[in-house]
Amino acid sequence: MVGYRTFAVAGAGNVGKFIIEELVKLREVGTVASVDVLTRSPDDPKLKELGVTGLKVDYNDPPTLEAALKGKEVVISTLGRSAFHLQELLGQAAKKAGVKLFIPSEFGNPTEGREDSWFAQKNAARQQLKDMGMPYMLVYNGPFPDFVFNAHMGWDLPNGKVQISGKGDTPISFTQRRDIGRFVAHVLTSLSPEELEWRTFRIEGDRTTMNKVAAEYEQRSGKKLEVSHRSVEEVQEAVRQNPNDVPETLRLDWEMGGGIVGTPEQLANKVYPDWNPTRAVDVLLKRDGY
Repeated sequence: MVGYRTFAVAGAGNVGKFIIEELVKLREVGTVASVDVLTRSPDDPKLKELGVTGLKVDYNDPPTLEAALKGKEVVISTLGRSAFHLQELLGQAAKKAGVKLFIPSEFGNPTEGREDSWFAQKNAARQQLKDMGMPYMLVYNGPFPDFVFNAHMGWDLPNGKVQISGKGDTPISFTQRRDIGRFVAHVLTSLSPEELEWRTFRIEGDRTTMNKVAAEYEQRSGKKLEVSHRSVEEVQEAVRQNPNDVPETLRLDWEMGGGIVGTPEQLANKVYPDWNPTRAVDVLLKRDGY
């Protein structure tokens, strides 16, 4: 057997939306048989726009959750940080329902062995899947350039101001969400179960630094940026004061090297030869109309 055909996705926002859209494209050509979304609101018009069926579930009602997963080969979790705790219930229901493969909500920096901040929640969720014997597949892709370069993260490009945490010379793996969706849909439908179970895919659209992104954006857009830097010590203190501050935690992690998904030899890009992901600065330039 090569490739899975029936999917249930938990979460249709952020990265989940793009994975769903790419699976729906494959459904339209017959590669995929079904794509359903687990939700508390099956009548959400957003699901209709995506072309998928919403399966009403209550994570606190295991029998109904298990029933919703019957006949599904793959469960893809894109649950947000506030819902990470639900992944254990989802994994247990998937195991009982006979699901073949579970993809936990990673889609960011590598988290193996992490015991700090909310990274520890992802590490624990993965260990729970392993302990219950639920085969999983991990995807690490670094930050999303189509999402993280905003004023909240220090990149106020409309006003020409950029604040970088640390020196800004640390390499980071960037992958835009559309490219993540394309990669995930491709491997799930083209590789055999044996090639997917218990495997970690480290993918990267671009390996660059914050300083290089800012410099190339300036050069190619012709727009002058006012770039400032915060010391690592200042960011560390902010994280110490509030360990749940996601922007600060991420910016510190990237500056300290946590945004690299792996060595060049570990990258799985070659698994999908026609992937051709978009570079980080090209994502920004296109978004901003340059």
